[in-house]
Amino acid sequence: MASPVVEMWAASETLMGLAATGRLAVTPNEKLTRDDLVLNEEVLTPLLKHLGVRVTLSQIQEHVDLFLHYARPKGKAALPRKVAKLQAWKLKRLISVFSRLAKRGHYPRDKAIRRMFKDSNIPLPSDPRHFH
Repeated sequence: MASPVVEMWAASETLMGLAATGRLAVTPNEKLTRDDLVLNEEVLTPLLKHLGVRVTLSQIQEHVDLFLHYARPKGKAALPRKVAKLQAWKLKRLISVFSRLAKRGHYPRDKAIRRMFKDSNIPLPSDPRHFH
């Protein structure tokens, strides 16, 4: 695999199982929130780590295409290109939610979001519970 993002996704049994059904991002609600970031930590962290928050839809779609092709069960027909495009759009929207959250400058309450900051090399705002 030529993509470190795809390699990280492929290491996850959960993501491999989702990709076999043509899904990657799990977005149960129409309006995306912090909860959706937590739910999709495993898929977002590699994107943030290797592509950052200023990533284009076409960059995301390239990685999604590669991964969905790689995770496709043997003998199963390739998924239509629109499936990858839809997943790429969901991921792009989730990255936008993360980016807005990062710009706020508030210390994240959720451990998963703090891990996303750390794993993507974005400095965490100072924790207001620890005064210097």
